[in-house]
Amino acid sequence: ETGEKIAVMNLATAYATACTVTFGAMTSGVTCNPGAGLKALNDNLSAMLRTIQQAELDDINSEATIKSILLEQATLAVSLEQVAKSLERQHAIIETQWATLDRLLANYAVAQENFAEAYYSNPAYRIEASRAEQTAEHSFETAIELSYYAAKALEYQWSEKFNNPVLRLDGGMPEPLPVSYDAFMRAESLFGVQFAGGDQLSLGNFISALEAWDVKMRQLRYPERQTATVRLSLRDDLLGLGVFSPEVAEAKFRAMVGKSRYMGENTSNPDLRMDFTLDISDESLFPSHPNIKIETINANLVSTASRSVRGSNNMAPALVDVVLLDRAYVRTFFAEYPLRDDMISYQLQEGRSLEKSPFIATLEANVDGYASPSASPNIQLANHSPAVTNWVMRFKNNRYNNRDLKLEYLADIEFEIQYSYGKPRDFQF
Repeated sequence: ETGEKIAVMNLATAYATACTVTFGAMTSGVTCNPGAGLKALNDNLSAMLRTIQQAELDDINSEATIKSILLEQATLAVSLEQVAKSLERQHAIIETQWATLDRLLANYAVAQENFAEAYYSNPAYRIEASRAEQTAEHSFETAIELSYYAAKALEYQWSEKFNNPVLRLDGGMPEPLPVSYDAFMRAESLFGVQFAGGDQLSLGNFISALEAWDVKMRQLRYPERQTATVRLSLRDDLLGLGVFSPEVAEAKFRAMVGKSRYMGENTSNPDLRMDFTLDISDESLFPSHPNIKIETINANLVSTASRSVRGSNNMAPALVDVVLLDRAYVRTFFAEYPLRDDMISYQLQEGRSLEKSPFIATLEANVDGYASPSASPNIQLANHSPAVTNWVMRFKNNRYNNRDLKLEYLADIEFEIQYSYGKPRDFQF
């Protein structure tokens, strides 16, 4: 309507300006342009059409905008509903977790009550608890026992008792181990671990104390470790027949061999057993070095001048068992031979038989200095003292290497012992 009014006003203005009035002295009159009115009419109609079209377009755009806004509002409403449902789910999850926590706390309280009363009222608990406790005690006692054996083995290697502080050879002030090992004065101090608390008196600390003691001993003891070899005659040196002439000594030795034979599994060739003592109280066999220990042993059978011990063409080494029994002696680092000698002794463990002895060695022996294949040095008695009150030497003639031996023609047996003295070899803890 406003557009129509504007068009009418524009048309009236166009018609008003279409005629021109002229006044003058000579001439006067009115001049009109009929096309101006039509042009104005046409222009106004075109303007009205454009206005109507623009209005229609504006109506269409307004309607699309309204629809878009309504769609966004619907989308936001759906989103709000989803957020509300998500909040409800999270709330449900939290409630479930709280309920689970309440059940766990309740079960824990019940379990604590059951556990407190189980040892007295529930046989199953009592049996399991007692079994676990017993297993732990047995394991701990075994560990203590093995640790004590380790200490005794270390003492045997040093030929000296574990002592904290460590004594000096020159008589000076003893040198203590580090303060953390003050609880261990002797190897037997280990057994106090069963009744002690804390870290100082523990199995691990005891093993560390042994290692510290070994280090201290290597600083304070001498001489350094050295090896040497001695060759001993069973007849002359160990049985004491060397005081006689060689002929008499051989005859006495052969007589002793004859009396020492007994029937074994080879009925045509009796076995032989002879016992003897090896002593280090003087220097007739070994020098007065401290801590003498066997490294290897070789043996050689000596035949009489008239007949060989070999009874056949079998050139294999003879097999000779030697067993250490009773007590072993070793000279300590404090010994000052001969005025103030100092030795310690050990009781050797025995087996149910010679074969089961922990101190048995089977030597490969040459015959008159020869065997094929060559006899190998024996190391089975390594790290043991040669000074033993009862050495047992035995020939079992049912063995292939021995079955043809003629021991009645045995004139002597020579033992070559390689030994070490001074500090023992290094140990790994």
